Amino acid sequence: IICVLLYKQLGVAALAGIGLLVISIPFTSEITRQVRKIQKSLMKTKDDRTRLTSEALSGIRAVKLYAWEEAKIKEINAVRNKELNLLWKSQLILLINRIQTFAVPVIVAVISFSVYTKALGHTMTPAITFTSLALFNMLRFPLIVLPNVIMSVAEALVTISRIQEFLLLPESQNRPIMARSPELPAICIENLTISYAAATPIISNLQLRVEQGDFVCVTGRTGCGKTTLLNALLCDVPTDSGKAEIRGRIAYCAQNAWIQSGSVRSNILFGSAFNKTQYEETLNACALLEDLAILPNGDDTEIGERGVNLSGGQKQ
Repeated sequence: IICVLLYKQLGVAALAGIGLLVISIPFTSEITRQVRKIQKSLMKTKDDRTRLTSEALSGIRAVKLYAWEEAKIKEINAVRNKELNLLWKSQLILLINRIQTFAVPVIVAVISFSVYTKALGHTMTPAITFTSLALFNMLRFPLIVLPNVIMSVAEALVTISRIQEFLLLPESQNRPIMARSPELPAICIENLTISYAAATPIISNLQLRVEQGDFVCVTGRTGCGKTTLLNALLCDVPTDSGKAEIRGRIAYCAQNAWIQSGSVRSNILFGSAFNKTQYEETLNACALLEDLAILPNGDDTEIGERGVNLSGGQKQ
């Protein structure tokens, strides 16, 4: 609308100024592309900084015991400095865009008035001059808002792409429920191969057969695939080939215990009704009697956040 009104005031001369606006569009598009690129890197860097900070805070006890403060500070500061550099680049690009925002209307007015008076030979009257200047000033607002729109659109596009990437991940496999049978093994694995991100297989052509009532221990060096095998039985990792069949129900105790804020007894009962006989049998089976004797208030001892006053074995 403003461009149409300018054309009515200045005629063909207004097209020169409007042409400059059109020429500035690719420049604005390039700014949008650069801001989006920086925002994408910035989001990833923020995730890394948040993860490192959370790890340091959750494991602050180990950090203090092993005197890892300096190493953790350097690690976090390195990521933070990278984040600050990206922020600085982003603000610098937006600053250039703001300079363009304030400069373009002035340049457009100068060019339009020059063409109107010098090239076309018209005389500038107060009505034409002030009306045109008012219209040129009205162009300032959309150009001032444009940098914020560019930043918002860039952030929205990056956020949408991250959400889309998450939503398009392949669905987890569902393990079919198979009835227990005395004639068939409890666990049957045939030619199982598992790898992560097309890397070297963690497990390759595994054959395993566990009969009903067998007690099996899996041992090996760190990273050989022990946890991956358990996750495969739970269908928590995709398999490249082969099959894993489990008959009957599964009880799984994870490596990382989940501790509630409360007493030792409330964590053992976990909301169930207290049965003294069953409770004592559980303590005896888990070899917790000696541990409870060490604690100041026995099973009424309050557990700190994340079980900080318990050992790893006691948490399990």
